[in-house]
Amino acid sequence: MAFSDEMTNIGNTLQTASPILSISPSTAVITLTNAVPGVSAVGTITVSNVGTVGVSYYVTADWIPSPGTTQPAARRLAQSVSAAVTAASPAVTLFTGPLVSLIDQPTVGRPLASAGAEPVAITLSLPTTMGYVYQGLALSISFDFVAIAG
Repeated sequence: MAFSDEMTNIGNTLQTASPILSISPSTAVITLTNAVPGVSAVGTITVSNVGTVGVSYYVTADWIPSPGTTQPAARRLAQSVSAAVTAASPAVTLFTGPLVSLIDQPTVGRPLASAGAEPVAITLSLPTTMGYVYQGLALSISFDFVAIAG
């Protein structure tokens, strides 16, 4: 049997990052009631990175029919309502298009440094071309922000 020796290097560690977003307010920022074609509303949410590393964040509009509105009618409304999302430092458009398409936008993510914060304005507009088939319809909408480290 051959002679051998072994030494052990101990105490090495690996700790993963903690991407953590905070938003303010967490309550509704847009309430459009009795809306008619051509009306718009803007709400602002401050997005803060309270994690330990820089992140890229994405915005999604999660909508469901309000009581009294069917799922097909809600989808039709979400396809017709225009949405715009703008970050304010510096001002850059993150998304413009139908509300139904506001999913994981912007496609490349919006960078936000650790301890960074910025206001994000969300605008919802009813096109002037909306017809009578949209009368009395309602959506319940949540805006979800997701952060990815890196």
